[in-house]
Amino acid sequence: MSDIEKIAEIALCPFCRDWGAEVAESAVPSIHGGQKQAVYCNTCFCEGPTSETEKGAVEAWNRRAALTPPEGYVLVPVEPTEKMAAVAQQFVYSGFDWPKAVYRAMVAARPEVSGG
Repeated sequence: MSDIEKIAEIALCPFCRDWGAEVAESAVPSIHGGQKQAVYCNTCFCEGPTSETEKGAVEAWNRRAALTPPEGYVLVPVEPTEKMAAVAQQFVYSGFDWPKAVYRAMVAARPEVSGG
């Protein structure tokens, strides 16, 4: 696989949202000798999870990137949780029925999602 193909399969950095990431040796030693592999962002200098192989490092990076929404966005469940629905219902009962306020309250009540 060429360097261009390797770079093309690496997702955006989950932290700075830039394309400046590449696979390199990690500081973590491999049980097979040598060093483990990891994806590093050359823009913000973050390091992804380590793996014994380049392919594993890229897959781990891409899983993490998939769980990281762009700045200003958060992950929310497809269906509102009970807590989210209860918060929205409070606005209906109070007569305060502004859609943006209800949405913000529901997003604030969302469950936290840990990264992959």
